Amino acid sequence: MLNYKNTKKAFTLIELLMVISIIGILSSIVLTSISGATKKARDTVRKSDLSQIQKALEVYQTDHDGRYPAISGIYETSMGICNPVSNCTGNNWDQTSYLVDNLRQKEGIEIMVDPINKGDYYYVYSVDCTGGICDSYQLQAKLEDGVVITRSGSVN
Repeated sequence: MLNYKNTKKAFTLIELLMVISIIGILSSIVLTSISGATKKARDTVRKSDLSQIQKALEVYQTDHDGRYPAISGIYETSMGICNPVSNCTGNNWDQTSYLVDNLRQKEGIEIMVDPINKGDYYYVYSVDCTGGICDSYQLQAKLEDGVVITRSGSVN
């Protein structure tokens, strides 16, 4: 008579490999969805930041006889001094920025930067100062799906 009491139950190698492969597939699906959620979150931050900067510009305009902050050139960016065809130099609204000087230092309003703030992702501020009176502006940011959002304002 044979005694089977001492036999141990265990998983086979095939079963273990199947479980590991299923866990791998599930983790790749989760990581992919997290990546998409992260991009959407950064885009939401961009939209919110532009709205906050727009509100700050309207406060400035109300306090300064209907004029928006002048800038040193055609536009300023959250990455410093830029040329549309070349790379930006500096970072986080260059300290010589007229926008930073007018909003942060004179009004006490903090200016936000893009969550990535490098490459194609930065905020742009441009103002129309026809005849020395800055009466309209435009803010821009590029979303991660390639869409450029614009916020603008004018005294008129």
